Amino acid sequence: MKMTEQYRAEIEKAKEALRDIKERGDEAIGASWEDVREQLFSPEERAVSDLRVARILELIHARKEKEVGSSYSI
Repeated sequence: MKMTEQYRAEIEKAKEALRDIKERGDEAIGASWEDVREQLFSPEERAVSDLRVARILELIHARKEKEVGSSYSI
């Protein structure tokens, strides 16, 4: 029963946050990710992160190509 009360409380918080966003529009959202990223990380850290993302995307594409290629082989 306690979980149900907690769940309801969290749902109400989420509804209130949505009402706030609807009332205040873009003002309620805050800074963009690019602005925050620039404030939090050094240029070197951003470069390393970008490289990591590029490598992960390459792996994803390679796996998808392999999956497509292997599905046609009998």
